[in-house]
Amino acid sequence: LVAIVLCHGVNAQDKARQSAGKPAPDVANYKYGTHQRHVFDLWKAKSDKPTPLVVFIHGGGFRAGDKGQVSPQMLKLCLDAGISVAAVNYRFSPEVHFPAHYMD
Repeated sequence: LVAIVLCHGVNAQDKARQSAGKPAPDVANYKYGTHQRHVFDLWKAKSDKPTPLVVFIHGGGFRAGDKGQVSPQMLKLCLDAGISVAAVNYRFSPEVHFPAHYMD
């Protein structure tokens, strides 16, 4: 089971608040492509068997944002429920154009 979560953009205050209390990812800045923004973080739910996965895709209109926008509250709820979480970065416009963001 995979769920994809889309998020609206956040300001600097929201970003600082979201960083507080967030557990360190099990896998940080794992490269999935050649671009510097082709990275993701992964928090693994504690389990002896495979777990469902939520994929967090930050907001920002394909022009801003970061995987760090995943909230500590969402991470806790998912991990406590046995659901792993991946948060991804993707390339921005105007450097790339549709459908590159989706292909990332």
